[in-house]
Amino acid sequence: MLACAWASGCATPPPPRNLDLHDARIVANVAAPRLNVDGLPGGKGTGAAVGAGTGSGAGVAVGVAVCMAAGPLFPLCLLTVVPATTAVGATTGVVVGAIRTETSLAIETKASAVKAELAATSYQTLLAEKLRGRLKDDYALGLPLQSPVADPTASVEPGASTGPAPLELLVGVTEVGTEGKRVFAVRLVTEIVLRRSPTDIVWRTAREVQSNTELTVDEWTSRNSEALRGVLEACVRTAADRLMFELARGIAGTRESLARTGQRYSTSCDDRPADWLQAQAQLQ
Repeated sequence: MLACAWASGCATPPPPRNLDLHDARIVANVAAPRLNVDGLPGGKGTGAAVGAGTGSGAGVAVGVAVCMAAGPLFPLCLLTVVPATTAVGATTGVVVGAIRTETSLAIETKASAVKAELAATSYQTLLAEKLRGRLKDDYALGLPLQSPVADPTASVEPGASTGPAPLELLVGVTEVGTEGKRVFAVRLVTEIVLRRSPTDIVWRTAREVQSNTELTVDEWTSRNSEALRGVLEACVRTAADRLMFELARGIAGTRESLARTGQRYSTSCDDRPADWLQAQAQLQ
């Protein structure tokens, strides 16, 4: 059952067959991506509270499981064993939750560093440009890159033509996050929406990529955030390749075309940690 759930969760419905994108356009979605910094809001206090709740629940489950073997003494067992296992579970959960959660200051420091870089560089537009370049190189499709839209659900002006509206490729970074505590990686979730209007969605898919590079906040932000910017750009390029492969399943229709696009799928940003670690070593 778990294997089936994984398979269904990772599966991506293919785009419609024989897509004609010659009259399509690409639009970069500039809605601010969600920021998901590894760690619970509220720091160690929240971590301890969440740990206590989780631990007490686990304690109840263990106590009930033990009492199931008590037979006719089951009610008495519940009164004596379950409170003890609940207390032990809650205490353990408080300790584990506090240890595994960073301080509020550490979480805010990471969040501030990522926010500053997102404000300095338009990764939404960069993703759209990379996807546009792949379409041009692989399929000779010179699609125009339209002005970004702030709200993907905003209404569009009615056209004069009574025929079907041209296709629009709405591309954007929907989430930026970190994985790890003191030393952490960065990750991106990107999305492409093929639509004729905000209410006429033809197809959509999302892809997540994560850096192989793991650094501290100071290392990520040294030299005017050189490492953070470089790795995020690498992640955007890789995400564009992943989205392009999914889109090509509707454009191509032949194994040869898909092979040209590249069939290997990975969540890696294809960045080289050694490059950034060497640069940090030179600073020291």
